[in-house]
Parts: sequence; C-alpha cells; structure tokens
Amino acid sequence: MHGAPVMAAWGEVIVEDRLATITRASLLERWWTRLTGDLEVMELCEFSFSEELAV
Repeated sequence: MHGAPVMAAWGEVIVEDRLATITRASLLERWWTRLTGDLEVMELCEFSFSEELAV
C-alpha cells in the first residue's frame, strides 16, 4: 500500500482510495510456502489421543 498509515479511532469509519504494488512470489518461494504451510497447519492441530487419568 502506498501512502501514510491510517489510524482510525474506535467506531470511526474511513474510506480511502489507495494504490498498491503486488509482486508475485518466485517459483521457489511458492514451493517453499506450500511445503512449510502444510506443516504449520499440522502444528495448529495439536491434539492428544491419550486418556486423562481420573484422580
């Protein structure tokens, strides 16, 4: 995004038209993101199949 940062107060609505520059990732960057992204999702799915002990 081009331009100065916009800080809106709580409940304030600001509407602006801005320009943005989009740069496509290289083939290697896209491959790396797909490879590591799958691992990151599995990290979010940390769950256990072990039974809890009743004390």
